[in-house]
Amino acid sequence: MYTKFFSSNGIRKSQWFCLLCQWSWDTSLMHDYSHTTEQKYVQQKKKLLDDARRSSDSDDEDDHVPYENSKLRRIKYIFGKVWPVVVAQLLCCGVSYCIVPSIASRAISIYRGNNTLLTGPLFIPIVCFLLFAVADVVGRLTSRWILLPGQNQGILLLIISISRIIFIPLFMYCNVHPRRHLPVKIYSDIVYTILIVLLGISHGYINTLCSMYAPKRVPPKLSESAGAMAYLFLVIGVTVALISSV
Repeated sequence: MYTKFFSSNGIRKSQWFCLLCQWSWDTSLMHDYSHTTEQKYVQQKKKLLDDARRSSDSDDEDDHVPYENSKLRRIKYIFGKVWPVVVAQLLCCGVSYCIVPSIASRAISIYRGNNTLLTGPLFIPIVCFLLFAVADVVGRLTSRWILLPGQNQGILLLIISISRIIFIPLFMYCNVHPRRHLPVKIYSDIVYTILIVLLGISHGYINTLCSMYAPKRVPPKLSESAGAMAYLFLVIGVTVALISSV
């Protein structure tokens, strides 16, 4: 029996048997692999279709313009979305330009008697105007990296803008002349300089955030109108501040 198995005919039969087993094994593996690949392909195709359907739905929502046939209702809709931001911008500009230059430019250095340029004729141009402008730029640049409050926190941004009203009495208590009613309680050039810096940084930061957030709180097709509304409130704030400071 063993001799017959190891004969040439037996070896040939055993080789065919091994090849047949190998072929059946490879066939089963290929079938399993093709079945698994087909399942993965179906799942990926389904996922792509779902993503495409979801993106198309979001595009349809973005393209939708509320109250497209009514200009007045569209303006009301935009204002309802952006009112915390634009009102915050109005108050920000109103407070800043109510103080600078009408109040802050009348400050006098407590070291004016030293007869130096910095405490004399250059005190207001440098500390009031130049320092405020530099602080304003710093505040605007800060908004490039720090976006607090966020886009959807308009009420918090409005509260921060309202809190800046405290700058008005603080500057009025500085060494500002002429004065008729309030006494001088902040008799310090350092405190006055710090107030100028804080006023400038907060002005640039809040004003930039409001300008960025207003167009993003409405659908893309209404972003231009929202930006125009924000600019309108900025102009109103500056105008009211200049009129009140006369």
